[in-house]
Amino acid sequence: MTNPQVLLGELVGRRVRDDEGRVIGRVLELSAEIALREHDRDYVVTTYHVASFGHLDRIAGSRFMQQLIEMLGPRMGCHRYLVPWDIMDITDPRRPRLRRPLDPRWHQGPR
Repeated sequence: MTNPQVLLGELVGRRVRDDEGRVIGRVLELSAEIALREHDRDYVVTTYHVASFGHLDRIAGSRFMQQLIEMLGPRMGCHRYLVPWDIMDITDPRRPRLRRPLDPRWHQGPR
């Protein structure tokens, strides 16, 4: 497995598909740790925050709209998943996908 370097702007807001090609949501944000080395440091992603905005997913491309829709919460069918770093395939950052089926343990409930 390679460790690609990807700009956040290339990934945040992109639709994420499961291993069968179904859209499960959009990348909202990432959790990362700082990996210290002798002469430099890197940010290493630990978790991808993926959210589905129900019927409003088509207009949820911007961060502002995502936050607005999340505030409306369960009534809008919003769901959030915390996907471990090693499950997300970002070989093509424009088309992130899961390497295996969506695990119910990643579900963080409606927002």
